[in-house]
Amino acid sequence: MKNEPTQRDLQNLPSIATTLGTRSLDRTIYLHFHRGNEHWYAAAYEPDEGMFFGCIINDKDIRLKRGRWEYFTFEDLRNSQEGEIGTETSWKPRTASQIEEIAREYSPSAA
Repeated sequence: MKNEPTQRDLQNLPSIATTLGTRSLDRTIYLHFHRGNEHWYAAAYEPDEGMFFGCIINDKDIRLKRGRWEYFTFEDLRNSQEGEIGTETSWKPRTASQIEEIAREYSPSAA
């Protein structure tokens, strides 16, 4: 993985339990992982499990909803067979509604 987040970066993320009652578009996205047209937006992290909760945008598999909220781990990202995943180093936390790919999928007008 290119530019893997530091422990300090990960400490800035809230625990998963504290974000589950938050509306999708109101969640803050703290980290952005990417490879080509695939994106993993992390809104929460559980250090004991090494597990993230966030929105995954996958333009490669049309059978899946383009954007879906789910759990993923560092191992999921590291074990990719399709090329190296990187972390966007210039990323600044923002709400999901401010991220075009997520807003397009979850805004009321998208339904």
